[in-house]
Amino acid sequence: MSAPVVVWLRRDLRVEDHPAFAAAAAHGGPVVPLFVVDPELVRALPSDGALFDFQAACLADLEAGLQRRGGGLIVRTGPPVDVVPAVAREAGAVAVIFQADTDPYARARDAAVVRALHAQGTRAQMLPPELLVAPDAVAPRGGGVYRVFGAYRRAWARQVKPLPAPTPRRLHTPPLPSEPLPTAARLGKTRAPMRWAIAPGETAARHRWAAFLREGLAAYADRRDRLDLDDATSRLSPHLRFGTIAVARLWADLQDALADPARHRGAARFVEELAWRDFFHHLLHHVPTLAERSLRPDFDTFPWENREDLFAAWTEGRTGEPLVDAALRQLVTTGWIPNRARLVAASYLVKQLLVDWRWGERFFRRYLLDGDLAANAGNWQWVAGSGVDPRPLRIFSPARQAARFDPTGAYRRAWAPEPREALVDAAARAAEFRARYRRWHADLRR
Repeated sequence: MSAPVVVWLRRDLRVEDHPAFAAAAAHGGPVVPLFVVDPELVRALPSDGALFDFQAACLADLEAGLQRRGGGLIVRTGPPVDVVPAVAREAGAVAVIFQADTDPYARARDAAVVRALHAQGTRAQMLPPELLVAPDAVAPRGGGVYRVFGAYRRAWARQVKPLPAPTPRRLHTPPLPSEPLPTAARLGKTRAPMRWAIAPGETAARHRWAAFLREGLAAYADRRDRLDLDDATSRLSPHLRFGTIAVARLWADLQDALADPARHRGAARFVEELAWRDFFHHLLHHVPTLAERSLRPDFDTFPWENREDLFAAWTEGRTGEPLVDAALRQLVTTGWIPNRARLVAASYLVKQLLVDWRWGERFFRRYLLDGDLAANAGNWQWVAGSGVDPRPLRIFSPARQAARFDPTGAYRRAWAPEPREALVDAAARAAEFRARYRRWHADLRR
């Protein structure tokens, strides 16, 4: 029998369509699925404890899937640069296989782990990240990074997309010591009571995707922004964040839908969202400070008010703007909000409460189950006008957005039913933002 291989799992918590498991199975020997609880990452993440419980539930479903195939999951705690090589030595593994990541911390961590593995004579095999197009696979003429989505989208469309990896029928895991799953309680993380909007784990992800393909995709282009319809979107974003479903699986299934006249328009719109996801990872790969600095460097000098009382009212869903309050309450309660509600809530914080976009970005990432650094920071900068496709004077009026995308009022009644006086005059504050922006921009040009 061949020597064991370690599969180091991170944002790819599934068994099916998994390129690292496929590569490990091809070796023909035992496979050691390893999840490392990184104390530095746990400490640094702004996340509420509910996120860690969601991750633990995904790990539990992954472990069950491995056990059905004769394998198991090994959980260890400690710095990955120490733990991964140690487990490789313990198992007598000839290689460690894992998928790359675009997060700046992850890239530095992975480089350190690869060096440590090479130093002890263990091969490190880094596979492409969980994207359809790797972040460095495309570049504008002359090199660098795309800052306009349309140009990126055209280059992205020309790239060959990955196929779903074959799923091993059997996996043998040697008996190695393992720790309990890293729940919030075990990690010492407090969590707010939350009823998750999305069921965790690979099993739930595959069921949700199958149902959406049957029942939701055909109308997706027309309904995706409707806040008063519970089934308007796939709600797969948390599953893509934790890798409980392969983006290559979505792409493969969408090819069939694109060939179906009844579903073509919805499938094309869904593909556009996958392209945006890759675009933001392309940005983060080339601009590691995406969550810390404006892509437009001058925007970091903008004179925000940053009133803590208004920010607190926004986070607690008591601004008096029903659509904004509904979005924030849904976020804290369920860990998810529709994209349209995110745009309106973000625009209101930045352009009507005059609070720096970074405050909102970090708060969203604390509660969002799909709080992917690249997409969250990229979207906040897009709304603020400090990032890609900049339109800094674009403001989403909560009243007009509610009339258009919550026409029945069902979303506002569900999450913010009580009448409340608005803390600010939204129209007047929008005018103040525009005037402030024009003065600031004029001063920059002098």
